[in-house]
Amino acid sequence: YYIKHQEDVITRRTKYELAKAEARAHILEGLTIALDHLDAVITTIRESRTADIARTALMEGFKL
Repeated sequence: YYIKHQEDVITRRTKYELAKAEARAHILEGLTIALDHLDAVITTIRESRTADIARTALMEGFKL
């Protein structure tokens, strides 16, 4: 029973850490895209009335 429990613990922990790493990688990819197109990002944000509109425009315009 103990070994099976240890396997379960390690499996769950590894899946959790993988999910966190994938989420972090997704954020870093978005930041890289934003930095590559910094002028367009700034223009989009300034021309948007609200943060929600800016977020939507950035996600659609840069495939984020």
